[in-house]
Amino acid sequence: MEENRETILEDKVKEYLLSTNKTIDEAILEEGTAVFKERTRKQFMEDRAIKKGSFYASSAGKCPRQNWYKFRGYPEERFDRYETRLKFWFGDLVEVGVAMLLKLAVGDDFKTDDISCKRTYDYGDGIQRNIIIDGLYKNEAVCECKSMNDRQYAKFVSNGMDNEGGYLTQINIYMDAWGLDKTILFGVNKDKSKFHEQIIKKDMKYIVEARERFKIVLGEDLPSRAHAVKLGFVKMFEGEPKGWLSIEDPLPWKSKFTFIKHSRLSWQCEYCGHLVECWKDEFKQKFVDDKPMMLKEEIGDDNDKKEA
Repeated sequence: MEENRETILEDKVKEYLLSTNKTIDEAILEEGTAVFKERTRKQFMEDRAIKKGSFYASSAGKCPRQNWYKFRGYPEERFDRYETRLKFWFGDLVEVGVAMLLKLAVGDDFKTDDISCKRTYDYGDGIQRNIIIDGLYKNEAVCECKSMNDRQYAKFVSNGMDNEGGYLTQINIYMDAWGLDKTILFGVNKDKSKFHEQIIKKDMKYIVEARERFKIVLGEDLPSRAHAVKLGFVKMFEGEPKGWLSIEDPLPWKSKFTFIKHSRLSWQCEYCGHLVECWKDEFKQKFVDDKPMMLKEEIGDDNDKKEA
């Protein structure tokens, strides 16, 4: 993906970071401080409140059932660990810092003020919601910053952004709202301090799909789930779960583990705030090698337990 890759801001940021004779910009510092305070308050000082009628561009590409619950004000019940709160906050800090860095490197061509970066968007049926972007470049491109772990970043650099989490839907709504045809996506590896830029062109199919999903959300019937349950095996050793093996992966011929067949929820379901309401008690949270997973043991299957 590196060959003939179009970039707009990446080289400017690299040049700025390596430059000398930098000056202090108090306005950018004050703006960054205000955003930092808002993100910290959100993550650490407030309980999550769900308001009826909630529908966000960041959710438009996600499961219609999740949005159906959210739109009706169902309370969220999460299986969060304290590490999750910190992970989200660290991601916020990266994105706030990069937005400030882009302003320093690009100057007045990069806008983050409310007039430039806030709009009202009509999702259909006269229902409008405010949306906010990270930045605007020369009134020509939406700018978005996304922090990633090392694995996500490697996938992003190799293959570009995918829509597994609904992110392409989100940024296409942004482009539609601003009447623009491209987004500059700045991906930051928060594990290794690297960044990579991708230019994403507007694709109306995502906007059409988002509007269709919104019609489903407005309907009275509970929508179907968007994500399939996965089958696999929990690797057990001396009564303790030590890992997960997908059903497609071959079981090793010789191993110290016992393999117990389970169903597992997708990562989208595991992170969903309406997981409990959606699945009731069908799946239980278990820690597999210290990683939380939503699992259900498959009882009565001929291959429910295997001694390798």
